[in-house]
This record gives sequence, C-alpha cells and structure tokens, in this order.
Amino acid sequence: MPETKKKAGGGLGLVILLVALYAWGNSNSTSPGDNVIPFPGSRGGGGGKQKDEDHGCKIVFSYNKPMITPDPSIHNGARVECASKPETMNLTIGLYHKGRQVVSDRAALPDSMGEATVVATRCYAGSWQTRAGANGTVNGKPVILNRTDTLRVVPSTQCPEK
Repeated sequence: MPETKKKAGGGLGLVILLVALYAWGNSNSTSPGDNVIPFPGSRGGGGGKQKDEDHGCKIVFSYNKPMITPDPSIHNGARVECASKPETMNLTIGLYHKGRQVVSDRAALPDSMGEATVVATRCYAGSWQTRAGANGTVNGKPVILNRTDTLRVVPSTQCPEK
C-alpha cells in the first residue's frame, strides 16, 4: 500500500483567518460622522473574554447572540453581575450590523443592578453582534469590562436586505 503524506503549512491560513476575525470582532472603528457611543473604559477594542477574579464582576447577555422577533426586529440585553455591590457602575450596550453600530443605550448602575438594559432595532439581513462595556468601582478598585456576544448571521429569508 503506498504511503500518503500530508502537506504541512495549511495551519497558517487558519491562523490568519482567526486573527482577522478577532480583529474584526473587537474593532470599535467606524466611519467619520457615525453616532457611536464608545464603551466605558474602552481602549480601541472589545473582547469576548472578561477577567473577574479581581473584582467579581461580569457582563451577562440576555441571549448568547441577538434575537429576532416576527415583526422583524432584532434585540439583546445586558446586565452587570458583581459578587459585591459596586459603588459605581455604568453599562453601555450596542447592536452592530455588519460591524457598524446601529443603536446603543447606557445605564447608570448600581441602582438597576440585575436588570437588563435592552437595545432593539429593525432587522436586516447580514451579520449582527451585541457589544457591551462597563466601568465603575467595587471595593474602591476600578473595574473595566468589555464583552462581545456570538455573531449571528441573518439570512434574507428571515429579515429583508437593507
């Protein structure tokens, strides 16, 4: 039986693709003139992972990706959960269509801790993602959180083309 050899080097393309997807998913850049509310404490990137070992806080999305309703609209919500009650906390949430912010909202916490801040807009075909950021203080220490949910690709059979 002849021996078959596997070609090496195919992993480089995968690495480049993953880096490009990471950069796209974490980009807050937009065209000049867009009405974009930056995430609190944002340093030019989002990030799907958050570290909570120092402050015991995390951003929790209502759904792991934006949800579609029959009218059709698209929505998601976010809230901040902390092990200790924060002295201050501000939350910003935004819906992004094809990488551009469409709608956003802000909430001053901890008055509404545990309640989700919801954003919704008309649904169109294409990629959608929810991004949220929070900043404040817990036990006198600064807290900065950024989180991005799972990308949802909406087909034109579900929502119209824009």
